[in-house]
Amino acid sequence: MKIIDTYDSIYSSYKHNVFDIELWEKYADEISSELKNKVKKDSKRNDFEKQTLPVLNSLIKNRETAKNAHASFLKSTKNLEEKIFEKFNVDLDVTIVFYLGLCNGAGWATTINGKPAILLGIEKITELNWCDEKSMIALIYHELGHIWHFLFEKKNLIPLTVRKKLIKI
Repeated sequence: MKIIDTYDSIYSSYKHNVFDIELWEKYADEISSELKNKVKKDSKRNDFEKQTLPVLNSLIKNRETAKNAHASFLKSTKNLEEKIFEKFNVDLDVTIVFYLGLCNGAGWATTINGKPAILLGIEKITELNWCDEKSMIALIYHELGHIWHFLFEKKNLIPLTVRKKLIKI
């Protein structure tokens, strides 16, 4: 499990407190060469000017809320790999990215560079006010469930001992 925390560079996507798509593209490229195009393609379902841009610009006004979301992310991912292994006896090969998306979702189970990834979009997390630790844990585990299905269920690879544990939960 790999955790990528981009909180310290999120605001590099703003110029004079206004979201700038060109600055965001540079930011996204620093995370992954694939991320920019993946996120932009998915965000085409929204009207950028009417739906996406207001949410992105509201992040500037809600820095304290974003800071709380980040703190919850840090607490929620601390020792996460060990907790997953302890509970299910599996190592999940997944990258979790705390990032600024284009309103693609608070959480998005996908792939980055051909590997399973979870994208946690701070703009949607703050818009939905899922900033406390309980909400963050729920979001992360929800997305891990998607990754779990992607990796194991479709390949019928969930070990019997793990299946028995899942039934008891």
